[in-house]
Amino acid sequence: MRRRPSRQWGNTTPLVDVRATEREFQYGEWLRDDYEAGLIPGPQIDHDVAPLLATALTASIALVGPPARAVFGPIPHQHLVASMREAIPSLIAELDSDTTNVLLTLARMWHTTDTGLVVTKDTAASWALERIPAELRPPLTHASAVYIGEEDESYDRLPIRAVSTARHMRTIIRNRGSRRLHLDDCVL
Repeated sequence: MRRRPSRQWGNTTPLVDVRATEREFQYGEWLRDDYEAGLIPGPQIDHDVAPLLATALTASIALVGPPARAVFGPIPHQHLVASMREAIPSLIAELDSDTTNVLLTLARMWHTTDTGLVVTKDTAASWALERIPAELRPPLTHASAVYIGEEDESYDRLPIRAVSTARHMRTIIRNRGSRRLHLDDCVL
């Protein structure tokens, strides 16, 4: 997201709608092999820009320069929810290959949609486990344990398939995300 420069870093009005913004670069461990092989993606529309900015505004530490809050304006909750809802199909498509991340990301989307707060994945999973039907809890409980290093990645021994839990959370996010929110509700 491009911004006008400001000497005091005080101009934090977004120049673009962050719901579907072009990102120029992203790095994550899941991309390491591609980068090491010289496969560097070009700019692309990314529905994850709003959630990434909301996370930075919620919990980041500037190593150099001003804090994120001084550079970026608040993310309207409606934009954040819309971005997350747009990302659901591609997220669900990765369920078989990245089960832990998908389940925890859905839990965080649900938490953010309902509360307006961006929290860690394990915090979101704990919150979601209090609200999800008991029969759907095992995959999310397991994902949370994998995330904090208490269990291995295998989902084969669970009494229920992760897809049922993912579908349940997806449906909640879609239904809750369609309600009308106030534009004043922003993630800071």
